[in-house]
This record gives sequence, C-alpha cells and structure tokens, in this order.
Amino acid sequence: MSNFSYRIAETELLEFHFPIDPFQDSPLHALIRQHSRDPPSTDNDPCFSPAELEAAVRNIRSKKAPGPDGLYGDIVKEAYHANKTYLLYLYNACLAQGYFPSRWKRADLIMFNKSNKKDTDPEAFRPICLLDALGKILDRLVTQRLFHFLLKNDKISSRQYGFTPGRNAPEAILKLKDWVFTARTQKEHSVIISLDVKSAFSRVWWPLVLHNLKKMGCPSNLFKIVASFLDDRSISFKYGDTESSKHYSIGCPQGSNSGPLYWFLVINDALETDLGVDVQILAYADDIYVFVAATGKQTIKLKAEATLQKLQDWSITAKVEFAHEKTQLIPFGKKGRHKHPPYCSFNGRPNKLARNLRVLGVVLDECLNGMAHLHHIGRKVITILNRLTIARSRKGLSGRVIKVLYKRALERILVYAAPAWWTGTAKQITKINSVQRQVLLAVTGAFRTTSTLVLQVLSGIEPADLVCEMETALYRIKHNLPNPSFLGTSLESVMVERYQPFWIHQSTIEPV
Repeated sequence: MSNFSYRIAETELLEFHFPIDPFQDSPLHALIRQHSRDPPSTDNDPCFSPAELEAAVRNIRSKKAPGPDGLYGDIVKEAYHANKTYLLYLYNACLAQGYFPSRWKRADLIMFNKSNKKDTDPEAFRPICLLDALGKILDRLVTQRLFHFLLKNDKISSRQYGFTPGRNAPEAILKLKDWVFTARTQKEHSVIISLDVKSAFSRVWWPLVLHNLKKMGCPSNLFKIVASFLDDRSISFKYGDTESSKHYSIGCPQGSNSGPLYWFLVINDALETDLGVDVQILAYADDIYVFVAATGKQTIKLKAEATLQKLQDWSITAKVEFAHEKTQLIPFGKKGRHKHPPYCSFNGRPNKLARNLRVLGVVLDECLNGMAHLHHIGRKVITILNRLTIARSRKGLSGRVIKVLYKRALERILVYAAPAWWTGTAKQITKINSVQRQVLLAVTGAFRTTSTLVLQVLSGIEPADLVCEMETALYRIKHNLPNPSFLGTSLESVMVERYQPFWIHQSTIEPV
C-alpha cells in the first residue's frame, strides 16, 4: 500500500471510530444541545473518601499497557502509597472545580483486527484506547458515584441487565423464556426480535448524555466533571514511523470505566418507552430484545411493527442507527414449532426469520429445551479439543495439562449460563456427558470402550451434568427463585448469601 493510500485508509478508519459531531440538528436536537452543558441547581456530592481512593487505586492493573504518560500501574500505586494525601487532595480539587484535566483526556490508540470481517471494512477493527492510570482512577471514582446516584434513585431502567450490580446474562435469558412460557399458558403466539445498534458505544451523543443526567437530578459537581470529561478529547495513532492525532466529540471513550454508564444514559429512554400490552423489552448493554405476544399472527405483526417504529423514532432522537440487516426474529407457537410463523418488517425491511437465535451467548430454539445450545457448545468444545490433540502429539502436552485446560476453560464453556438453559432432562444429561467424554479420553488416554463413569473417576473430574445442576441450584437460591433443589433435595436456607439491592454511599465506607 502506498503512503497516500495508507493515509486515506487511516483517515476513514479514524473518522468511523472517532467521529466529529456534525451539528446536523433537528429543532429537538438543537434544544438539547443548547442547554446540555448548563449545570443543574442541585446539591453537590460529598468529597472522595480515603477508602474510595484506596479501592480505586487497588483496582488499577499493575502491568497493563500504560497511556501517553508511560506510567505503569505499579508505578502509580507506589506513588500513591508514598503520599496518599496528595492524590486525595488532587482528586477532590478536581471534583470541587468540576474539572477533568486535559492531560488525562488524551489516549494512545491501538487497533485490533477482527478475524471474521474483511480488512476493507472499518468495523473489522476494534479500537482500544490506552489512557493514563491517574486519569482512570479519577474516572472510576466519578463513575462509581454516578452509578450509586442512579441506582439508589431508580434512574436506570430495571430492563437493563448489563453492567448492573445483581444483574447478569442468565437472568435476562430467563426473563425472555418466562415471557414465552407465560404466552403459551395463555394460548398466545409470540416472537422475540433481536436488535443490533451500529457501533453503539462509538455513537453516543454527548449532549444527550448530559441532558439526561440533568433530567435525572444529577449532583451539580458530578455533572460538571462529566461535562469536562466529555470535552476536547483526542487520540494519538502510530503506524510505523508516522503518528497522527485526532479530536473527537461523539462516543464513549474507549478504555474508560464510564463508557457503559454513558450508553445506559442514552438507551434508558428506549427501555422506558410505553410499548403497549403484551409487548416487553430488555437490554444487556447494547443488545436489545423485544418480545411480542398475541393470539393471532397478524396482531403480532401489527404490534411488532408499531414497537419497532417507536424504537426507530428513539434512535433518531438519540442519533444512533440500527443495523437492520442484523435484525432477527424467532417465533414461538402456542404449542411448539410454527409451520407458518409470523413475520414483520423494520423500517421497510423484512426481518430475518431464525429458527435458532443466539441470545447473550446462549442458543435458543422454538422448543426452549436447551438442546440447541448443547449442540452448539458441543461442536465448539470438540473443535478446541481437536486442536489440543494436535498440540499434544506435536508438543507433548500431558493429560494433566489437558485436565487443567478443561477445568479452567472448556468446562466454563460447557456450563456457561447453565441456570438459563439447564433443566436436567435425560437428553441433556446424555448430550453433555457425551461431550465431556471426549475430553476425558484425552485426559486419561484410556481405551474408547471405557465407560464415561469410569473415565470421570479415573480423571478426578466431576460429571458435567452435576456441575450444571449445582450452578443452577446456587443461582436459584441467590436470586430468590422458587423451588431450588440439587439432586432432588430442597436447598432452601436462610444462611445462603443472597444479593441485596441496598445502596451505601461510597464516601461513608470505612476501610476494614
């Protein structure tokens, strides 16, 4: 590639991932922008406490790649322990002034290539911003305060399951399945529609973030420091002997602690939209799922298209775009598989009909019996095992090493989100143990005629079905779900640790 061609490619790549706000505003956008940076007349949040700062510094990874200042995390930690009062005074001064230092708003950019896309597509590259550790500490302190304010005052939608304390992917999947089962008990057809937002985190409109923070009654000093954080940001990109810099004014700063929070503030309006009867919505970060139920297929079509139009209107207000070509619809009949499933369109384009839909890493099909997911992860585990087998013959990997790899990686793949799909049926037990059996043969080196039970004893590896049973039981107990049991035994106990949504302000926490 010539130097001229490289410059063109570099410019297009940076413009795609780090865009400039074009100021192409509708009257509503102009109104939001006009007053977005005016601080609210609310009370200030308390100063950062020594315990808060201690926890934020401890969270910095010691050997992670440094930002433009070249200081690794362990150096910053040593500086902090040498004079804890100085850094606390510095960060509290930033909070009091509502100022995020410009030096900490610069980042070194690294681009990673995604293997499943063409190099000519800007989306084939994932940007990673290397930020100064000192700035990341302040960013974390502010983000924790904002999360506390939003969660304590119920400002973040209960339909948001990603990056939220006490929420996770299995809970979101269980909620979707519960909606389907409820519709079936009411003899209704239903559909789940999966929506994808194009480069969601890179398209966050800063004025809308500030507008929503103000609307939610954000403390004045926190609002000011966020407004300062979202101003005059830049990245530096090196390739060979050349280096280029670029300012940007749209998008969550890549590599920051606050990125998910700013996206939450944008998508929150969509999740709180009134979508009508028998229509539900939930999100896991930027993954959006819409559920529609009705007794007639034509009614489903009308409800779904009306809902998608409301979301399209929201996307225009939020200045984000849906990837319509990635929209998928999976139908669920009153009793099972549809012969003639319902369909609908989104923004004039027909939605792709899917018999299997991957939802947050778990494959769902119309039967909702978990077998589609087991077949999927079975193929995935066997593919990895085949590569390990080749490495074993060439590099001399022992069975002990393969056992460690299984316990640390392959088993986690097998039982991922088990509470969302595991029901303990005979088919599930047979399938998951047949997949595990292939690994056990590689670990023990036993004859292929050896029974699975004997292989499990020889290798000292727990049966995969029992691991799924245990994780499902513990999940049901911790989340107060009904009828938790393990191997037919009830496990209800007041001594089991449960998640409690009780919010304590960080400034009041004392070190142990």
